Amino acid sequence: MNPYGIAALAGLGGLFSKQATDKLREVFETMFRVSKTGGDAQRKYDLANPAPVVSRIEPSEVTAGATRVTLHIHGDHFIEGTSVVKLDGVTLTPAFISAQQVDLAVPDDILAQEGSPEITVYNGPPGGGESQPLNLAVVT
Repeated sequence: MNPYGIAALAGLGGLFSKQATDKLREVFETMFRVSKTGGDAQRKYDLANPAPVVSRIEPSEVTAGATRVTLHIHGDHFIEGTSVVKLDGVTLTPAFISAQQVDLAVPDDILAQEGSPEITVYNGPPGGGESQPLNLAVVT
């Protein structure tokens, strides 16, 4: 072992540390690459929350002025403690029933007059997103 050779390599390593780090990252990513169907996907370890899907609401029609109405929101990818319902832009916390159903006690003031308030379900990050909107018919 030549101490001058070691010093020269250490100096070059210091000069090119960014490039060396990038190359090592590339080498290890190539060596330990996992297929899209292997690894976490195979073990079903997905850290990202899925976007919720709303398929229907029950009841789909409510009489204006009704009180103490509970909506049953059906769909998929609802997450306990994470999913919230947005009713005409107002964020409300539903009762989690299952990954396919949440129940929401509708505030009486939203049902005071006829209209069609928009309902979406939102899952927060990581991942997540907002469902397509459905409308609740509030009729006289």
